[in-house]
Amino acid sequence: DLPLLAHIIDPNAIISLILSKTETERSIRSLLKHFRTDFTKLQSLTLFNLYDRDLKVIQKRIIKYPLKTFSIFNDLCYIRKTEAYISNILLHKDLRKIEVKLDFNSIDIIDWPISCGLEHVIIDNCSSTTVYVILNRSPNLGTLVISDNYFENSKETITNDKQFNSVISLSLAIGENIAMENIRLLLSCLPCLAHLRLISKTLGRSYHSKGYSIEEISILVLCPLIRVLNSTLNTDVRCETITVNTYRLILYLSEMMSESALELKKLTMNYNFQNVTELELIIGKRWHFGFTQNLSKIINLSNLQSLSLDFKSECKFETSLDAEIDILFKKASNLRSISTTCNGSHTMALLSVSAICLRLPRQIKHLDTEIMYMQDAIVILRQNTHW
Repeated sequence: DLPLLAHIIDPNAIISLILSKTETERSIRSLLKHFRTDFTKLQSLTLFNLYDRDLKVIQKRIIKYPLKTFSIFNDLCYIRKTEAYISNILLHKDLRKIEVKLDFNSIDIIDWPISCGLEHVIIDNCSSTTVYVILNRSPNLGTLVISDNYFENSKETITNDKQFNSVISLSLAIGENIAMENIRLLLSCLPCLAHLRLISKTLGRSYHSKGYSIEEISILVLCPLIRVLNSTLNTDVRCETITVNTYRLILYLSEMMSESALELKKLTMNYNFQNVTELELIIGKRWHFGFTQNLSKIINLSNLQSLSLDFKSECKFETSLDAEIDILFKKASNLRSISTTCNGSHTMALLSVSAICLRLPRQIKHLDTEIMYMQDAIVILRQNTHW
């Protein structure tokens, strides 16, 4: 059927192509050889677990033409020439986005050109040295995603004095042996960063009951609370202030240890997130005493304009929710929008209405909530005739 398939498809009309290894080793090569013309208008190419011989044919028939997007996923450890093919693709002047997922340490072998036009890079299993090579050689880079094993070697330290103003979005997957100093150094050279995502898969399983997650539009840090504190302090050993330039923050609150919460309360620090205007709290089974006050130590609540409370389950409060919300409303003087989600919990729906919806300050202009009884809705509307 391959000759018939090649006859039906017009290569000159294809702008996106996905090729994957099949049970028959030569199927990809056989298919491409039946095409009489090349894929001259191809803009996006994705490859899954192809053999060296497949890559050789693809380079001859496809990759020689300008591509804007290239993705390759290869976990075949006996494939030896993949890195060389990727190095050739990086030489394309029109290439803007690349996604590479190979077996361990293969990405470090790739030869990155002195200057390339990449704007979006997604890679995994690489060293911090490779990350800085990419940053230094990609002047137009806006988004960088390292999806696995970043900064695993805690002894590896990179010295870099250059700032990369083009990067506005960064995603890092970090391991248990994370070198926090390297993370701090990396963030310090990205002054225009607006979106940050930190993910720790290993710590998520081992320490879930001891910590919580922080997600910043896409920030996601999952690790013990004490490690979060040590990594997010505004002052380092040289007492230099570090400010995270983000406008949206999502906090996932699982069951924090009370002792850790008390340690947080003892800390004296300036704001880590000065410019947050949108805050989402995803609340688990427990709301610890003094949480709102502690929250104000890392977020400038006076800039907050939108607040979302997502109760994933029935929550136990170590303090009065009314008191916590009162503190929040007083500190968030510019708050304009509130949203509450109770995920089907009748108890939490009633509590959110009494503690939040019936106590709204006058500056609130938008409310999105779950109301169980019509009478509550009528009272809320009567109290907020200025809407």
